[in-house]
Amino acid sequence: MSIGIKIYNQGIRILSGFIPLKSLRKKFRNRFFKRIPLYFVTHSLYGKLYMPHYELHHPILCQEPEIYNAQGERMRTFFVRSYLDAHYPNSDSKYFLWDRFNVSLPVHFYKHRAILETILFGSKRNSSIL
Repeated sequence: MSIGIKIYNQGIRILSGFIPLKSLRKKFRNRFFKRIPLYFVTHSLYGKLYMPHYELHHPILCQEPEIYNAQGERMRTFFVRSYLDAHYPNSDSKYFLWDRFNVSLPVHFYKHRAILETILFGSKRNSSIL
């Protein structure tokens, strides 16, 4: 959500505070409050950034995919939720991969601000503050 819309919505909240009746306050907010669809956010440099789409009618597989490195060794896949390294989703590791979308993987890692945004899947949850 852009800063301008946040400021506009905050102004609507403040103005609605002066309306004495709750029903009229609600109508005022519904009429003038700007909503942005939850499936994308707008960035000044990149434009629309779309959130991941999950197919709700088909289950997400809870097993790790079989991915092998150049030496033929199987690589582990972990779910990660982080804000600081979203621009660099994969590491150059020979042994594991980070997956940002498969929430049903058994091991989850949460970093920085995302520590409190835990998802109910995953038998093991780890967090780190750097």
